[in-house]
Amino acid sequence: MKSISVALLAGLAFASVPRPAHADTVLDPTSAWVVDYADDSCALRRTFGTPEQSALLQMRQFKPDGDPAFTIVTKGIRPLMWETSTLITAKTLPLPWVKTVKVALQDGEADRRIERARPISTGDGFEGYLFSMPFAPDTGNDGQSAAPRPDVAAQRAWEQSVTDITLKGGFNKTFTLKTGSMQRPMDALRQCMDELLTHWGIDVAAHKTLTRKVEAVDQIKWARKLQELYPPTMLEEMENGVVRIRMGVDQEGKPSACHVQLKSKDDTFERTACPILMRHARFLPALDKDGRSIASYYIVSVHYMVN
Repeated sequence: MKSISVALLAGLAFASVPRPAHADTVLDPTSAWVVDYADDSCALRRTFGTPEQSALLQMRQFKPDGDPAFTIVTKGIRPLMWETSTLITAKTLPLPWVKTVKVALQDGEADRRIERARPISTGDGFEGYLFSMPFAPDTGNDGQSAAPRPDVAAQRAWEQSVTDITLKGGFNKTFTLKTGSMQRPMDALRQCMDELLTHWGIDVAAHKTLTRKVEAVDQIKWARKLQELYPPTMLEEMENGVVRIRMGVDQEGKPSACHVQLKSKDDTFERTACPILMRHARFLPALDKDGRSIASYYIVSVHYMVN
């Protein structure tokens, strides 16, 4: 018998570790930073290297206070242990040989450990990984519990001190991307996110001083409904899928809209998930600094899995 599970997931943590070994290869930038204003996300990207060894770094933001989704793809630097058939799947796998991503700073460095990543191929010879990772100063947590977010001033000061980013593991050599200071690029990314919130019908100023974000109510019931209505064709073909969804939430805590932020390889899951969530999802609304409920949003990843 097929076992079906549907999960709604979020969260990641980080920890500091001692200074890693020197990188095998150093790649200088070959383009300026570019900000991509997409319909439901913002991305920051830049290319590095030479025609023989090149890399693309992208940081995509789906909400202002979320960890960026990193894409690092390379040509001439080979990703380890992936065959072509694996690269085109949507499955997320553990990468125990991917140790850390090192962020070098003017007065030290910080290592971010990557536990899970997805192999990707761009179709033009670039291959690498997609993963989530905090890009923020250390806050003294134990690496297990969720770390509190630094304030904007501390975040910007930390970004100003960044000099480069090194990937240790996952590829056939350790390599460094000479990013330089990340403060201005990240400011541009934040500006894009503010504009995006405005397009979502969100009061940006009010959201920067919320006393309560939107909170899900009875989320287990949502998962049951999604599980009961697993797309029959996908179930028959034993297909898994991941759909990242942004829901508008009105002042009463009811869903007002449903938008797919990150599409799966088959839109059957997308066409199934949104109608169910619009009917069954309920929330505690966001509260402004005066305790009044305001319109906001809630982002959730729906993981369809056939075991």
